[in-house]
Amino acid sequence: MAEEVIFPGKKISWEMEWTGVMAFGSKKLPIIKRISPKSVVGARLGGMGVAIGWQVGKELSEVLRKGN
Repeated sequence: MAEEVIFPGKKISWEMEWTGVMAFGSKKLPIIKRISPKSVVGARLGGMGVAIGWQVGKELSEVLRKGN
């Protein structure tokens, strides 16, 4: 699609790829949780990862920083 629609007539290559699983739940709020002393998880963004991922990342860094 990228070569046909976005960049017609141009050869493109990708430096990196990403794949993920969309997580939905009964609540609209993402899960922001410590899972071990040095690990936290941010999940269940409901397909809004691009839009709210920055905020979830900020909150996760605060959890790590504060040691909550």
